[in-house]
Amino acid sequence: MTAYGFDVSLAAGLPDRPERTDLVLLSTDGEGEGNWCAAEREVPPGHVLRASVRTGLPAADVCRTLRAYGLTVTDLPEPSRPEDLLLLSTRLDGEPPWLDVGEEVPFGHVGRAAWASGQEVDDVIAALSEYGLRPQTAPHSELSEADRELLDALELEDVSPSLLHRLDFVDLWSAAGVLGWSLAMVTDRLRVLGVAVPLDLPQEPDELDDLLLDHELNLWSERKVSGTDVSMAALLGTARALRRPVEEIAARLDGVVRTSGPPPRPPRPGRSGRQSDAGQL
Repeated sequence: MTAYGFDVSLAAGLPDRPERTDLVLLSTDGEGEGNWCAAEREVPPGHVLRASVRTGLPAADVCRTLRAYGLTVTDLPEPSRPEDLLLLSTRLDGEPPWLDVGEEVPFGHVGRAAWASGQEVDDVIAALSEYGLRPQTAPHSELSEADRELLDALELEDVSPSLLHRLDFVDLWSAAGVLGWSLAMVTDRLRVLGVAVPLDLPQEPDELDDLLLDHELNLWSERKVSGTDVSMAALLGTARALRRPVEEIAARLDGVVRTSGPPPRPPRPGRSGRQSDAGQL
């Protein structure tokens, strides 16, 4: 893995066989089978609280374990209540995905959370603030009809800069299809609304663009709009799926997202070619 540019320095301090409870704490779905928390992103408070509820461990112990695995996590307020899971979930169902620490929470979420939890709006604002979130205290009122149509297509009630870390790439495709817009139009409009989308999507996509911007590619699966770094594994997998040279894919993506560049080719006895590399990664 080191030959492909991955930083695996943390592996030296990890146990050879992690405890089952540790795997549950480290998995975003709480099943301990995969979909692991990313080291480059702070662990959301909803994940910590849900892991505490599921395992019966105090939230402080959950935080301590996650930090031992190299993750960044903020201690939860005391006391933390299981009922707060509803407030901390983006879909208000007490399940992932979660609102992030420091995230600006649209007033629409605040209002719906108050209704769903039977609390007053001010109480919801206070609770979210205690978890390190930044809830809006009043609705956004300066939206055009086109902006409202875009929010409807994205199934949102309001807009905030934090949408950058909540929207998936697939959400953009869905909105573009509903509105009859190009992907570039969707991202351009989001930037006007204050969502700093880093993508530079082509206004007039060619054949290769159409192949690369297919939302069914694994490249885009569960990727947030803010997630512009492309790993070597994703680059190799995309080149393999499209049957195109790695260098060509890297060069084209480099104008849209950040790639790790063409892979090094150290000799590997018994292994060769893009397919075996993609499988290893």
